[in-house]
Amino acid sequence: MDQSGAIVSLFLTATPAVCEGVEPYDSELANFNTTVEISHTVVGPSPDAATFLQRLAKEKEQKADGEQDTRSFFAKYWMYIVPVVIFMMISSASDQGGGAAR
Repeated sequence: MDQSGAIVSLFLTATPAVCEGVEPYDSELANFNTTVEISHTVVGPSPDAATFLQRLAKEKEQKADGEQDTRSFFAKYWMYIVPVVIFMMISSASDQGGGAAR
């Protein structure tokens, strides 16, 4: 059930869940028992919109003030340059090693 009391879903199971192949007598069906279990939905955590909006406003202010990243090209992009250089060094070393083995 949701917060307003409306039914959201229904789940039905039979016990035992496996059919044993024996057909019950009519007298056994008179003692048929049903169990109903009602559970309410739980509201999950809501997103923290206030913090996000504050951060967004702060970023807009920084752009409006003209604050730019004054770091050099290598300071900004070193994490992309270093792996390429290492890869090139390894590939050139393997080329030299392969030529000497002949």
